[in-house]
Amino acid sequence: MNGRPVSAVSRVATWVAPPLLGLLALLLGQDASWDLRNYHFYDPHAWLHGRLDLDVAVAHVATFYNPTLHLPFYWAVTHLQPRAVGFLLGALAGLNVPFLLAICRRVDQRAGEMPRPWVVLALTTAGLAGAMFVSELGTSFGDNLLSVPVLAAVALVLRDRARLSAAQGWRAALLPALLCGAAAGLKLPFAVYGVALAAMLLWAAGGVRHRLQVLLATGGAGLAGALLTGGWWAAQMWQRYGNPVFPYFNEWFGSPWASAASYRDPRFLPEGPLQAAMFPLQFALAPRRVAEVAFFDLRFPLLYLAALTLAGLLAWRALRRRGTVEGTGDEANSAALLLVFVGVAFLAWMRMFGIARYLVVGELLAPAAIWAAWRLGWPQWRPASGVAMLLLAALLLTLRPADWSRRPWSRDYFDVAAPTIEEPSRTLVLMVGNEPGGYLVPYLPASLRFLRIDGYFTGPSPQPNESDRAMQRAVRGHRGPVLFLFRSYERPRAVRAAAAYGLRISTTDCRAWLPGIEPDQRHPFELCGEDLPAS
Repeated sequence: MNGRPVSAVSRVATWVAPPLLGLLALLLGQDASWDLRNYHFYDPHAWLHGRLDLDVAVAHVATFYNPTLHLPFYWAVTHLQPRAVGFLLGALAGLNVPFLLAICRRVDQRAGEMPRPWVVLALTTAGLAGAMFVSELGTSFGDNLLSVPVLAAVALVLRDRARLSAAQGWRAALLPALLCGAAAGLKLPFAVYGVALAAMLLWAAGGVRHRLQVLLATGGAGLAGALLTGGWWAAQMWQRYGNPVFPYFNEWFGSPWASAASYRDPRFLPEGPLQAAMFPLQFALAPRRVAEVAFFDLRFPLLYLAALTLAGLLAWRALRRRGTVEGTGDEANSAALLLVFVGVAFLAWMRMFGIARYLVVGELLAPAAIWAAWRLGWPQWRPASGVAMLLLAALLLTLRPADWSRRPWSRDYFDVAAPTIEEPSRTLVLMVGNEPGGYLVPYLPASLRFLRIDGYFTGPSPQPNESDRAMQRAVRGHRGPVLFLFRSYERPRAVRAAAAYGLRISTTDCRAWLPGIEPDQRHPFELCGEDLPAS
């Protein structure tokens, strides 16, 4: 059959999707997320302007993240208008489309048939219409940009699946593994897709010898990709703190600059086997189980139910027919490989993070995986296609994307009108509280030094780590003005933190200011002087 209609649809969608997603990002509004205000702007600024040895823990734990991912964003914000930044970020997310189209074509293709354009386009559209993917359009999170190399890796494996089981098949694993490794080097949570890709490649390889070769090739290329994008930062973290992923997994590395803890966020992890078994269904019933904000998306509950149904059906067929299973010939390889990738990625994600944003690749692939389950389970039952399409339609009609906080477009990305600070070269600023404030630093005099003496990373403690001690030494040795920066509602906490350093916050020498990007306009920042004892 002629495959030109599918190719034509793919070409059109590939060119049209980026500007459409860019326009959608403009309609959604300007990013004002917590992470943006915390570290997406501060981290690249700190690295570019030599603040790594000057400031301490300004962006809490995220102060120590690899800034490479956000360097282009920092350049865009400092050189372009906010609308241009939002459009570009939305358009770049459209680069997922050609790889998602290629994956959907492979999943719908059967022996002697060509993929159907309407199916490929429907699966791709449903994949893009995810609660996390849409919510991140035009934002600085980067998850729907790092998904591009991961989807490219999956598409390459599906294209080259026959080569993987042949002699020298390990060569077909090199580029996909390199791509996934590069994504993980930029953002560590994307390592779950490296695990999923390894499982996918091993499934495709077949035979002990080929699988061993593929495993070695995957590990080597994945490590090379991670070192390419994140090795320089890991080396810096090792040199400075003795932990290449500082402060994470510090119970193993034992850096004195942090507590002997993992620093992982366990809030979203399932507790016990029963909760893990029900975890995909909780997405619909309790979305805050996997995110800080509300959303509604049926794709993972539907995929979970489809996978359970498929597993039961194939087990029953295998028993009834003494081990033979329908629909598992060569034409079903792509469907099976996709299910392996999505399934392993989900399990690794659930074990390590449970944070919905980090599952954006699985979200993009979920509709295609649902379709793959139907094709494997009911290869000859024509109504199955209609049933699957009805499920995908229900997914789109009930979708409610997450809201990480946005605001109307403005002329300045942050709208910071910083207060005047006298003698900035002699002034020390002590940040207190959990509120994000890293984005303020580039708008204040470069000669100021910022120490977050209390926050998510560290704070006054009977067992101080070396970061605490370094800040204590800096405060004791400082000979000049001291200012305290905190949100107004966190003043009691600021008073306690200051007291732990032997300081007192003035109740009269305070200036309130509130940048336009702040979603909560009720509680301004306060910049207060030190209450010095009477001479």
